[in-house]
Amino acid sequence: MTSPATGRRHPQTPLHHQLAWIWQEVLGCDRPNLDDDFFALGGSSINAVVCATEVNARLRSQLSLISLFEAPLFEQFADMVRDGGSSAMSSLVMWPDAPGPCLVYVPSAWGQDFSAQRFLRPFGRRALALRPPGLEPGETPLADLEDLVAFALDELRAAGQREVFLVGYSSGGFIAYEVARRAAAEGLEVHGALLLDPGEVPDLGRMAEVEANAIAEIIDQVHRDRVRQGDRIPAGPALAADRIESSGAARALDDALRALGVDVDLIGHYQRRLGVFTAHVRALQGFPINPSTLPVTIVAAEGADVAAWRHAVPALTVVATEVPHADLLSDAALAEGLASRF
Repeated sequence: MTSPATGRRHPQTPLHHQLAWIWQEVLGCDRPNLDDDFFALGGSSINAVVCATEVNARLRSQLSLISLFEAPLFEQFADMVRDGGSSAMSSLVMWPDAPGPCLVYVPSAWGQDFSAQRFLRPFGRRALALRPPGLEPGETPLADLEDLVAFALDELRAAGQREVFLVGYSSGGFIAYEVARRAAAEGLEVHGALLLDPGEVPDLGRMAEVEANAIAEIIDQVHRDRVRQGDRIPAGPALAADRIESSGAARALDDALRALGVDVDLIGHYQRRLGVFTAHVRALQGFPINPSTLPVTIVAAEGADVAAWRHAVPALTVVATEVPHADLLSDAALAEGLASRF
């Protein structure tokens, strides 16, 4: 039913009402509408996993623990629950009836970015959000550049996409660029690439520091989620690079999460996220920015250095922005401005 006063579509079926109660309990929000976005209502990676776990327990469903990353809109999520879980494809096809070339989204090194769908929506195109393996139990992350590119091309073929435009966030920008080059060489119609602040090629000599920063990001997210839910807990422990080198990243993360009282299932989820992150960073070591005549746009945040890209890509456009790197996907004005260019 749609409210004539607001135009908002309210939950209609018994399943809708059951899921609405779960969203309210997990998020502490008002009753959601069919078009509401889980993450826009205050959701995060930790309570997305909690929500999926609650749905599985109460409705005897078999949702992936990362289902809300794939279907963050309430109606999408309800359809996924009704249909028995995630689709057979590793990646997610969105807005399949929209016109124009398919936007192919390559995530950051974390393997999945929960604001990606909101960022892509203003473009008004069908989209394929790639989800490399490693986030589900039993999956092995891809730690080789060639394997990551081959995975992306295989997903394009499986989705039947022959006309594409690549979009990559953070380190995913490097993969998006290389996939665009390879796809064009295979005869696909590639309209270009949009790289959202790809940054610098990772240096394995600083891997312990990179892992320490990644763990700190996870701990900070857990801490903010717990505080938002009303828990009074101390801030997450600071982790130095030398501790990572001595005990290993997985052990350091496990110790830190246990110190915060995080549930065992959630610890496993975050361990897999860290495993994907580490594998993808290693895959990008020594990444070659090979020459290309494709049109490429780079969104450069915080004074990013794009000199190497200018040398390799003659048809390069640089869009400078004051939006911080971490907020690029969630800034609606930036997304709408970029969408108007394409």
